[in-house]
Formats: sequence, structure tokens, C-alpha cells
Amino acid sequence: MRLMLGPSRSGSTAFARMMSRHPAVQIVRNNLKAEFLREGKPVEYTLYDHLRAVRKPFAFAKLTFGMSTAAVCAYNPFPSDAILDSVHPLFLFRDPIDTLNSWKVLGRDTRLFRIAYRHAIDLFMTRRAVSRNVRCIVYEQLTRDPRVLHSVLAAWGLSALPTMTDWRDEHQEDRRQEVLKLIQRSDYLTSHHRTLLESEDFHYCKPPVLLPKMERMIAESFVDEYEYLAGLSAASFAV
Repeated sequence: MRLMLGPSRSGSTAFARMMSRHPAVQIVRNNLKAEFLREGKPVEYTLYDHLRAVRKPFAFAKLTFGMSTAAVCAYNPFPSDAILDSVHPLFLFRDPIDTLNSWKVLGRDTRLFRIAYRHAIDLFMTRRAVSRNVRCIVYEQLTRDPRVLHSVLAAWGLSALPTMTDWRDEHQEDRRQEVLKLIQRSDYLTSHHRTLLESEDFHYCKPPVLLPKMERMIAESFVDEYEYLAGLSAASFAV
């Protein structure tokens, strides 16, 4: 059993799509966040029952923090610390400015982004102190060098197969959808961005940052911690 966690819009969906192409892997889709929204009912952590029931050699699930309410931005995904050594949690972080920009493209609340990003960092740091099997990886390292992905999979006991598309290719579709949303909000774009985004290669470009000054400052408040996480990531998955 392996588990990936992180703030919404950090790249976990593309990672899960890539994992689904491995014949030994079964993706478990269980909305644990829904259990934290039920009024008057205890959280049952049914996700872990589904993971244990998988018949394939490898069970994988991803959990995100965000985006609709404070409850789903800051829930506790672990029934106890004892589960950590069973699921080897891997926290995925993306540059905070790009992450918030992606939230805003979808019209999401900056306040909730701050709750989710803060919670993900704090959860990683506290659980890392409990188990050496808790690690983090940053999106930018994964997309820059395919060997980092191979290192992540090797740490989980998996080999990268030809059927598993390169991580960067997986993200092109996500980026394409993000850029299309920006085109629809063309009042936010400069003429230069419109020309670039409407070209044949528009889905390869990085979406322009639309953040107003105050919102950008909120994202920038996480940069030092993000850089620290990037250092831990590089040390864990050196190539």
C-alpha cells in the first residue's frame, strides 16, 4: 500500500494516471474527504480497508487538501501513526505561487489555499518526525528529470515500465486544460500571452501568473519552506 498526499493542484492526479498504467498497480479511489463533511457521524477511514482489499501486488491512493471548505483543506488523513509504516506516505508539493495561481484559475478561495498549503506542510513535518517512511517530493523536480520519477518508484519497490508515460507528458493535458481556462478569461491576459497561448504550442507554455499583489504575497510566504522541502526531496530521491 502506498499513499500520495498534497495540496490540491500539485500534480497528484497526473501522477495517479501514470501509476494506473502499471499492470501491478491498482488505484483506489475513495473520497476520504467526504467522511470529514458528514455531520454527526464518526470518520471511519474506509480508504484503508479498500487499500487492504486490493488483490493486485500494489495498491495506490492519492489524497488532496482542498478546495471547497476549510474542513477538506485541513483534515487528518491518518487514523493513527501506526499506519505510516504501512503506506509510506509521499507528500507532493508544487511551487506555492504556481499552486495558488492554479487555484485562482479555477476561481478558488485564497484563504482556503493558505489553510491547505499550511496544513500539508505541518502534517508532513509532524509525521516525518514519527516515521522515516514519510517523505516528500516536489513537482518541479519530477517534471524536470524523468530519473527522479524512477527513483520514487524504486523507493516504493516498483520499476518504471514502457507503458507508463513520462511524467512530463502526463502533465501536458493538465496544463492544456489550465491554459484553456485562461484563454476563456482573456481579460486577464496581455496581448503577448494571447498570442502565445493561441499558438500551436500553447499547451507547452507555463500558465501566466494572474495573482494580484496581496495574493502573491500570501503564496510567497511559503517560498522558504517550499525550498526547504525541495532540499529534502532532492536528498531523498537523488539521481
